Amino acid sequence: MDSAKEMMRDCLPIKCLEAVILAIYLTNGLNVERFPLSFWSYFENMCHRHVVLAVYCNGRYGCLGLSRRSDLMYKPLVYNSLSEVVFDYETSYKQYGHKLSKVKLGLPVPHDAHSFQPIWWRFLSLNLSRLNREHVKQEIERYAREMRTSKVPTKHFSDEANSQTQKKVGKN
Repeated sequence: MDSAKEMMRDCLPIKCLEAVILAIYLTNGLNVERFPLSFWSYFENMCHRHVVLAVYCNGRYGCLGLSRRSDLMYKPLVYNSLSEVVFDYETSYKQYGHKLSKVKLGLPVPHDAHSFQPIWWRFLSLNLSRLNREHVKQEIERYAREMRTSKVPTKHFSDEANSQTQKKVGKN
């Protein structure tokens, strides 16, 4: 959290990763679940990576982040499901000529500002180019359900989801 304090103090330009750290700091203590949501996209054979902080509150999903494109950063808390958020990002990427390749969901970030627990950036990785849309939706909603009910998806879920994804996608 010291990094977030330094960013605010120095007012220096930041990128999407620093924006996620800042969003974690600013949402500490709020009654929301927060977890990293990252994307890999391709444009003219170049890989681009992006990360935002997904937020769940009162049955709605949204995201906090930073991008040069307004529809690739902030998403208001209006989405009924996590998959809606992901597919909205996919639509936005398509508008800029990007093909979304992978989506990665991390574990919920603890609210303890003094915790030394590392952030789990990649808990579930889905290769969109090799999975059909319905399977992607099922895996995302399964993750979201586990996250809401137990606060941290179970090891069983992790092993099963990753093995299913790896069977269909190969190594991520």
